[in-house]
Amino acid sequence: YPREAAHVSGLIPFGAATGISEDVELAARAYLGEPGIGYKVGLCERDVAIYGGILLFGLVFSLTGKKIKSLPWYLWLLFGILPIAIDGFSQLLSQPPLGFFPYRESTPFLRSLTGFLFGLTTAWFGFPIVEESMVDVRRYYGQKLARAKAQEETKK
Repeated sequence: YPREAAHVSGLIPFGAATGISEDVELAARAYLGEPGIGYKVGLCERDVAIYGGILLFGLVFSLTGKKIKSLPWYLWLLFGILPIAIDGFSQLLSQPPLGFFPYRESTPFLRSLTGFLFGLTTAWFGFPIVEESMVDVRRYYGQKLARAKAQEETKK
């Protein structure tokens, strides 16, 4: 990787760099790397961007005193789910044996962008909801702890 179909300029395609045909999947899968090219790393651009979006929103949410309201579900679907779904499924449905769309390979930029949007909007949708429910839990256990301490004091 990268495949020529990804249209990433300045990088040598896998086949040209290694001498292994991309069509021979078992050989390509078995190739671990070499010092001049580098070694395989199980790192997904989209996943890193998802976690980056979650981290960024988590920091903003924490620094604002947890006062940000939850993103409405329809905006989460529109800006978080839809872009990543279109990118992923259009690529999937363009690959053999399906081939419903013209062949395409998602670019690293597109993977990172859709992953970041998904992570950010998912955190924006979920963090405020979780925080709201945790307020009740903290209150409940705070009262329970206070009662337990009061009982302990009366026993002394």
